[in-house]
Amino acid sequence: MALEVMPGEEAHRGFPVHQHLLVEKGIYIIENLKLGEPCVDGVYEFPFILLPTKYKGATACPVRPIGLV
Repeated sequence: MALEVMPGEEAHRGFPVHQHLLVEKGIYIIENLKLGEPCVDGVYEFPFILLPTKYKGATACPVRPIGLV
């Protein structure tokens, strides 16, 4: 359900994949998308809209993903 394996290879570094993607590369992580139905129908590319919930001072939030297929 998540990107990380706990404990990681380096016990002193918590959540190394999150640190690498978010902090070092500026890549956002979206976990647990349900994409089975579009793929079964042969849809592999589509406009994607992501509506985040705004929380002041937060480092993560629930989102509403929208795929226009």
